[in-house]
Amino acid sequence: MKTQLLYSLILLTSICTLNAQISLVKDINMGSGDSNPNQLFSFKDKLYFTASSASGFDLYTSDGTESGTEVKVNFSSGYFNGFSLPIIFNNEMYFKAKAKDGGILIKTDGTNFSSVVQEIFPVFGADINGFIVYKDELYFSASEAFTARQRLYKTDGTAEGTLKVKDIESGSLTDVKYEKIVYNDMLYFTGKDADNGIELWKSDGSEAGTTLVKDINPGTSSSTPYRFTIANNILFFMAETADNGRELWKTDGTEAGTVLVKDIRTGTSNSDPKEFTLYKNRLYFLANDGTRNKLWVTDGTENGTTLFKDIELNNTTFSSIVYKDQLFFAAKDGDFGFELWTSDGTPESTTMLKDISPGDRNDNGNPNNFFIYKNELFFEAYTDELGDELYKTDGTAEGTVLIADINTGRFNFAPQRFAIHNDILFFSGDGGDGGGSADVGRELFKYEDATASTNSDFLEKVNIFADNDNTVHIKGLQTSKSTLRIVNLLGKEMKKVNFTSNGNASIKTNLISGVYILNINTEKGNISKKILIK
Repeated sequence: MKTQLLYSLILLTSICTLNAQISLVKDINMGSGDSNPNQLFSFKDKLYFTASSASGFDLYTSDGTESGTEVKVNFSSGYFNGFSLPIIFNNEMYFKAKAKDGGILIKTDGTNFSSVVQEIFPVFGADINGFIVYKDELYFSASEAFTARQRLYKTDGTAEGTLKVKDIESGSLTDVKYEKIVYNDMLYFTGKDADNGIELWKSDGSEAGTTLVKDINPGTSSSTPYRFTIANNILFFMAETADNGRELWKTDGTEAGTVLVKDIRTGTSNSDPKEFTLYKNRLYFLANDGTRNKLWVTDGTENGTTLFKDIELNNTTFSSIVYKDQLFFAAKDGDFGFELWTSDGTPESTTMLKDISPGDRNDNGNPNNFFIYKNELFFEAYTDELGDELYKTDGTAEGTVLIADINTGRFNFAPQRFAIHNDILFFSGDGGDGGGSADVGRELFKYEDATASTNSDFLEKVNIFADNDNTVHIKGLQTSKSTLRIVNLLGKEMKKVNFTSNGNASIKTNLISGVYILNINTEKGNISKKILIK
């Protein structure tokens, strides 16, 4: 008995849907080699990123198509050989490039890299770090020629307007984090001088207005403050002292108001607080109290800094995010491994949302790399069966699903470095030797909705039915190049095949009875709907 499946406005109208798609943008390093896309960055009408191929290490641009993904600057031949730390300032893109003798600050409007690129800071042997925009100028740390000492600089975008703010170190190539943050109209950063070591400094942009906030670890020893976070008009950070180790501190910008919040791991040992997230006027973070890494919360006072819930966090991959007025993160309890949890800010409501990698506490889904796109929360997670793949959630257990097993089997797709450009989600992934992109390494992928064709004539002519031999028959489709892709309701790809059709096409599927999402991509348009096979 045949089950007729009509692509029309009858029978299946109630279960029609858009099909989310992951696809390879371009195999830059052809074959199974890795191009390792990095520094994904949307600027004007292009996505910028770095990648490697047989020709070397290059800066690429992409419009999301294979033909529109091309080399913009070849760093392997010529003067420049690197690209990092891109930032937008005054409608131009600034970045650090490596020259033969050190780092150089470059700017471009993106129209012509060969002629528009300017060297703003051409000091040979220098290095550049920590860009931030403050008071309509771009601030950064830069070392002088062939030294490890970093000074605080600013630029208005011209060589003449690139100036040293003060002859004080704003970082070191070996032992200082280059973090900067604007708080209460002042620029805060880690600075170093001969008398105080590496401590908390602030600046109003002038030499006279660049001063030490507090010598937190007295004398020439360093507290090395970093992990700056603003919550409830308080600047929080981690700092180290001889008496307390690395703990949570706060400042209001004054010496007297720069104090230890709480010695979570008492004595000289480190609680090492990190991964701060502001949620409902309190700051949530990971800290180690001496037993294991746990979820802590603070309102900025010592008494208000408490263990939120006695669940274990992964020190290496932990992150948290606020989505739909809930706090999402990965945690582990006595029954389950590291899985997706959610909270409304009360310990009793803090529960596991879904056991992605079923089993006991040694089976870890380990959700991480959270990213919000089109009102859904995306992340990577692991199972023994499918490896590390891309998932999404709408905040419910039922809506927490695998999008697709791209690197099929137990191999890891491991999606990373998410960026949105032209309403499309781009990222780096390892295609491996199966799934939707056979025999490719770590390359640039994209996720987008494949919308159903708006050509009503095209829809009315196409119908599909499956016979008892598990063969899908496609009738009424005239196409010289099409792709059929079938996934189950968990997002796992069950079948993908390229085909041509002069009006009739038959494709063997070997599918069991059930509901599937079938997508046909053609040069005439796309059809994507749920189908029922009995």
